[in-house]
Amino acid sequence: MRLIRYMAVIAICVCAYAQSFNSGSTGTDGDFIPPAKVPPGTQLQGNCTPAPGTLLFCTVVVPLREPPNNIYNFGAIDIDSGYTVTFQRNLANTPAILLATGNVTINGTVDVSGGNGTAPTNPAVPGVPGLGGPGGFNGAAGPVQGAPDQIDFTAGLGPGAGGLPGSGSAQASFAAGSTSLDYGIPQLQPLIGGSGGGSFLNTNISAPGAGGGGALLIAASGTIDLGPVATAACAIIANSPGTGSGGAIRLVATNLTGGRCLSATNASQSITAAGRIRLESAQASQYTGTTTPTASTNNPLFDPPITLFPPVTPTLQIVSIGGVTPPASPTANASTPDVILPGSTVNVVLQATHVPSGTAVQILVAPQFGGGPSQIVSGTLTGTVGQPKTATISVTLPPTGEGNISAVIRTPFVPEP
Repeated sequence: MRLIRYMAVIAICVCAYAQSFNSGSTGTDGDFIPPAKVPPGTQLQGNCTPAPGTLLFCTVVVPLREPPNNIYNFGAIDIDSGYTVTFQRNLANTPAILLATGNVTINGTVDVSGGNGTAPTNPAVPGVPGLGGPGGFNGAAGPVQGAPDQIDFTAGLGPGAGGLPGSGSAQASFAAGSTSLDYGIPQLQPLIGGSGGGSFLNTNISAPGAGGGGALLIAASGTIDLGPVATAACAIIANSPGTGSGGAIRLVATNLTGGRCLSATNASQSITAAGRIRLESAQASQYTGTTTPTASTNNPLFDPPITLFPPVTPTLQIVSIGGVTPPASPTANASTPDVILPGSTVNVVLQATHVPSGTAVQILVAPQFGGGPSQIVSGTLTGTVGQPKTATISVTLPPTGEGNISAVIRTPFVPEP
């Protein structure tokens, strides 16, 4: 009698079924296809209708609307080669957010970079700071010759501003560098741009700080195609032209394709001043390009479904300085101060929503020029669960001069409902 052994073989398959992503675009803003299909108020600059035999070189300046209507809800987005799309900042200085119901094709360039400052011809006059890109922060204007802080770097704006204590130079910090000035997370939620660079004296002339790179979110229900690798220019740029930090680029789609580069860094391509790039797709990415810095990505097989906007957005704002309430949309422009205060010790009152009690906060006090050293003062939020939290922090203002006061949370926390 023969004993026959049977072995059961079961074929299994771990399959990646085709997934899709919904950008949430309503399509109410129509298609964005320069130069014919653009939002109202868009300006076309340069050689936008070239004669035969001449090159197309056209800059498309799209105005950003104020919240809550600041998000563009497009159908398709198609930016052809020869077109560079930039954005005019709104008063709230929000990031540029473009949603699409269909596909996004970028054979031209989308540029949310910061600007360079303008040095003065008179050493007793501060320079003009470089403007940050949309959602980014301005550079510093001063110092001026003979001012008390002439041997120091004067700080720019933003959580990682160059010239603040701990940064060690005029260079701003974003993704790396000084641990006391890093901010943000790789997932870019919330989306925030690059900090402004500090200024310094250069042969007795003030060298203003450059603006930080801006922040850009493009989300498509279809495919985002960044164009063929043979094209030399990057598809999307969020750089700082000087001492500011690079900005933030986040792309989300059902699929990502193309091979052109993405850049969010500063002029020296310093690691300490690099921005952040985030690439997310519902299907395995087919993007083959290079990113500076290296992008963080999602894994469609194992990561949770893509969340475009967090269900709860924590906020932190300054509600009063020395008993004076700042305007609803402060400009942070030292030439037209939002608040005028006497040179003394004042209380800065902060209010936060969806932030737990006990969270550490920092107040950044930075003179634009002629006002003494910058400072960072820490405090702690207190309050009841489910209610706004507050903190009152005492800071010493420079005796004279103009400057900026800002607030930031650097430590990780779990948002409250």
